Amino acid sequence: MWTIPASLKTCWISKNTRRFSMPKIQNMGASTPTLVAHPTREALAADAVTRILDIIEHVLSERTIAHISLTGGTMGIATLKAWAENERVKDIDWSRVHFWFSDERYVPERSPERNDGQAIEALLAPLLSHGLVVGNVHRMGPSDIFTGLDAAAEHYAFEMRDYAGSAPAVSVQMPEGATELPLAGGHGGGAGHEHGGSGGCGCGGGGCGSSAPEQSIEETTLEDFDAEAAEPAGGCGCGGGGCGGGGGQWPAPVFDITLLGMGPDGHIASLFPGRKQVLLGTGLPEDPVEGGKAVTVMVSDSPKPPAERVSVTLPIINNSRHVFFLITGEDKQDATGRLLAGAKLDAEDLNAELLLETPAVGARGKKQTLIFATEESLAPENRP
Repeated sequence: MWTIPASLKTCWISKNTRRFSMPKIQNMGASTPTLVAHPTREALAADAVTRILDIIEHVLSERTIAHISLTGGTMGIATLKAWAENERVKDIDWSRVHFWFSDERYVPERSPERNDGQAIEALLAPLLSHGLVVGNVHRMGPSDIFTGLDAAAEHYAFEMRDYAGSAPAVSVQMPEGATELPLAGGHGGGAGHEHGGSGGCGCGGGGCGSSAPEQSIEETTLEDFDAEAAEPAGGCGCGGGGCGGGGGQWPAPVFDITLLGMGPDGHIASLFPGRKQVLLGTGLPEDPVEGGKAVTVMVSDSPKPPAERVSVTLPIINNSRHVFFLITGEDKQDATGRLLAGAKLDAEDLNAELLLETPAVGARGKKQTLIFATEESLAPENRP
């Protein structure tokens, strides 16, 4: 049974009995994580996909584009497959949706070990026939294109920075004499909105209203998603684009949904227990960059092969309106138990000790955090 460490217990000042406030993790959402248990993986995937599509439809009714961060893993890929097979996908304008990844293995582009290859096969390639623009899939740099791990991390940080604040409200013009206009179209973004890449209009290269490539799903291969060999020089060790302080807004898009798997050790993305990388950008006293806005991090010694990876930081994961954990497997029971125990704590009560033990405890969306878990991944005392 996992218990709350003594360091988290409430401290009181004698006489006034006022509670000491602990430093709050930077950019952490205010939502309370909620368990959503399912008997099977199929039921979990179906429920998660229904909610994902509900959110995307709502977002696109209010803003020009949506940003989604994907995950790999057994349950993650099963969910992406169920997503691609859902009948509702044909009714969504996928040219207005951007896809990102929270981590990636630093291996060659066509390596089967890459997360994005599985995601392309399960979801992204099928979505091409429903309007997805290849340029809206943001992949982390592979080892056969980038000169080093630091360059790959730096490049992704700069790419995310280019899309910060890139989802303005849908803008429509009123016909002369009209007093009301139904929401429609809106593929152009706000007037004058600039992007770091080509295409302008707040949707990146390819444009908001671009049509899908004229090819069948069967003709779609990884070549359609090849990375570009463009990379910035230098690197600050934690993936540029904001390793040191400044400003209120984080240099990254606000993700409408971030999907997360979780390892048996409680890791998320490539943020592993016991590694100071977990604390980057958190603003806690133990933060290696003293509260700077770290966006990406190089992982050169992952305890899980392959050793070299690029990961976003915890505050970037938390730069999300909705965070969905997708958990399955009997070997996850202990970690899921710790995650659920952490969910009972206020955000102000999360500290470095907890995050270093179970990094997943530090992930909370701004509007909602759901822990989708199959019954096999829950210890008996945690099952409904």
